[in-house]
Amino acid sequence: MDFGTRLRLSLLLLACFAATMMGLQMAAEHSMQADAEAAPADGIATINQTHFEYGPQAWRPFYSPLPVHSGNGNDAGWYAVFVACNGTPYGGNPLVRYPGAVEVTYRFVDLAGTAAFHVIAIDAEGNAKTNRQEGYGNNGFVVHGNAPSGVWSHATAPLPDTNDLILRLVPAGEAFVHFDRPLGGLDAIHITVDPALPKGQVTETEEQSGTFYITHTGGAVIRQVILCVWIDRMQPDAFSLRLESRPLRGEA
Repeated sequence: MDFGTRLRLSLLLLACFAATMMGLQMAAEHSMQADAEAAPADGIATINQTHFEYGPQAWRPFYSPLPVHSGNGNDAGWYAVFVACNGTPYGGNPLVRYPGAVEVTYRFVDLAGTAAFHVIAIDAEGNAKTNRQEGYGNNGFVVHGNAPSGVWSHATAPLPDTNDLILRLVPAGEAFVHFDRPLGGLDAIHITVDPALPKGQVTETEEQSGTFYITHTGGAVIRQVILCVWIDRMQPDAFSLRLESRPLRGEA
């Protein structure tokens, strides 16, 4: 077999391999999205003050705990709720990438203080990832409100300081979250205001309604996305947060 024939055969095999990998990844991502756990069928979740059952605490979950919001002075008073998103972002190997995002629309009523949005993504192997908050490539979404603080009567408790967590989700269900190694997945999942900028950015706003996107640039298939909502103080009785999430498909 001459060199030219061997070269053409090698290129053909490489093309077949790439096409096969693309098909496998797309099929896996479609399957994982269809099987996403505990996501609201219509993508809508309505949250009131009683849903914040975790906290008060100064950190959010990761292999080594991360601060909730680096620019906020209330380091110990954060409360959290975890919301199942409708859909998962598409990412993966750039050679076989099939891009997409999860669009999240929010609307606050009577927000007191600061709310910080973060994300936890669980891949097909059961390992969790979260967005980077500090340093190069940091991203997140923060909303400031001016309603007066409230006083809660429901019980809350901080999350356990461990790499393995069981989180109760809104609207229903639970998620097992396992962070497998230091820095593992920290640059794979992002929050952005523009899906054309998938690595994201840190956004701070006083707008009480708006939209952001959850994107994925890692190589693993994402099975489940959990939106983490943190607030830095007790909320008034009239507080509410409406979230709507949906998969947003990009161009292949």
